[in-house]
Amino acid sequence: MSSELFSYPKHLPALLHSFQKIHSSLARSIVIESILKEGSILSGGAGTALALFREDRNESCEVFSRGLSETFTQSIPALTREKVRDVVSVDGCASFPDLPGSGKEEIESIYCFSLAAGEGERGILYFFRFQAGAFSKEEIGLLRFFAEEAGSALSNAEAFLEKERQIRQLNILNEATLSLSSEPSLDFLFQKLTDHAQFLLRSDASLLLLVEEDLQKIDRVYCAGDLAVESIDLSGGVGETLSGVLLAQHVLNLQSEDLAEKITDLPFPAEEFHHLLTVPIMHLEAFNGLLILLNGGKHGPFSPQDEDLILTYTFQTGLAIENARLQEYTRRLAITDGLTGLFNHREFQRRMEEEVRRCGRYGRCCSLLMLDIDHFKHFNDTYGHPVGDQVLSELAGILRKSTREMDAPARYGGEEFVVILPETEGEKAEIAAERIRKAIEGMKISPPGGGTVLRITVSIGVAAYPEDAETREELIGHSDQALYIAKRSGRNRVCRYEESMENVSVEEGS
Repeated sequence: MSSELFSYPKHLPALLHSFQKIHSSLARSIVIESILKEGSILSGGAGTALALFREDRNESCEVFSRGLSETFTQSIPALTREKVRDVVSVDGCASFPDLPGSGKEEIESIYCFSLAAGEGERGILYFFRFQAGAFSKEEIGLLRFFAEEAGSALSNAEAFLEKERQIRQLNILNEATLSLSSEPSLDFLFQKLTDHAQFLLRSDASLLLLVEEDLQKIDRVYCAGDLAVESIDLSGGVGETLSGVLLAQHVLNLQSEDLAEKITDLPFPAEEFHHLLTVPIMHLEAFNGLLILLNGGKHGPFSPQDEDLILTYTFQTGLAIENARLQEYTRRLAITDGLTGLFNHREFQRRMEEEVRRCGRYGRCCSLLMLDIDHFKHFNDTYGHPVGDQVLSELAGILRKSTREMDAPARYGGEEFVVILPETEGEKAEIAAERIRKAIEGMKISPPGGGTVLRITVSIGVAAYPEDAETREELIGHSDQALYIAKRSGRNRVCRYEESMENVSVEEGS
């Protein structure tokens, strides 16, 4: 403690008491309230105000007051910015034309002190005296000591608040990372990543863009906060400036004045947001996507601490993404046919059982198509198995293009394929089957070595649940019987199951 304090023996107990009060808590709001209250008492009932500069050091500031009208308090930011921001103390009010008229004529003395924060300035503490004469030299000395101690108390409270924030963020970071590491589904993982990022920085919104390897197309998009997937425009692909951000693959922190200029092709309404932070999602130098954090009117710009935190988060999520991709790849291998990429026989049976159970429970319908390539054995014997494999692969591509996303095409075995059609009655299934038959009939197959363009045809059997069958086994058996009739009737046609087929023996018909 400075020896100068003892120059004021009469006021020393009151001063020490005020020090004790403003240091009695580490809660920022309580410290600010104590500074204003004790400052007012120490100054003989003067009105007090505290203007705290924001982190970005722009013209705005937080203002707290005691013993001042709301109108007067609202004028303090202008006073701070224009007149006394770099001044330690000022006496008198004649040089402050911006102060409001109400009460201004009653101010006899204004004194203010800079509150230090490290090597910088945290804010300004004001004392306004009304009709009680100017501050004496002794009072100014006491208030100067009080202001120094107030700056120390405020710094302690804000340091404690920052530590609490860091601990809270680290806990959130740890929980988020553990949560991601246990998530096997890529879709859920990417949505969690987006949600956690928005929560971690308390941002207004977050957006995750997954981009194809050539950086020309946005593959998938995930949103959190004040941004909905429906508001994302994917029609324009990846434009020039957004592509530049992706290629740079480093953190980009933009304010409102730079946002529109530097990234002109953002796929969302950028005018709603004033601050943007982009972070690449990478693992082992592989680029997975771009995480975008956005702030509008609720929050200010992103700080360097925000950048460090989100970088740590995305670095740790890279491994979780890689693990989820590996698990998804392994799962895909277990349920798909290696040659065609369609569902395999086991997965077809599982899905068929699930679909029939769903239809039975909710009174819905579904249909099953069973396809067989006409004369495929002869085709294989004539052109060889490599060409036969090419035919199977290209036919699978036709099935994918000719069916809906909700449908489930699968390789049943050999040259036989099946397609599960949910929510489809028998008549509509026949129409779908005929469309597929024509598409396959129009296929042009070019053998690897060149030569004659080859063509194939298929026969298709159709059966519907519950119109033609009551169980999964019946549905599969009846579509197989319909397929047999289609082949026996001349091939390259669609045949719907009928009860009269019950007595027909299904034999080898290829």
